[in-house]
Amino acid sequence: MTQIKTKLPTPLGRLVRFWRNTFNLSQEELALELESSTRHISRLENGRVHPSQEVVLKIASYLNLKKRDTANLLIAGGYIPKPQK
Repeated sequence: MTQIKTKLPTPLGRLVRFWRNTFNLSQEELALELESSTRHISRLENGRVHPSQEVVLKIASYLNLKKRDTANLLIAGGYIPKPQK
């Protein structure tokens, strides 16, 4: 029997989906704002791609997330947030 490997959503993917749904945005709307594709947003949310730190920051900026939420998004993506002065 052949096993099918499936990727589970990553912490970053779950957070992106949470924030997208919180702001009542479709994947298409978020993709347009990030100059990306709907497929890429879907793959990000499902853990099939790992975005750069720049993309994570673009998501946080577009959603106008507070410092703490932006830091949590960065940490979920595997990035270290820069200390705030």
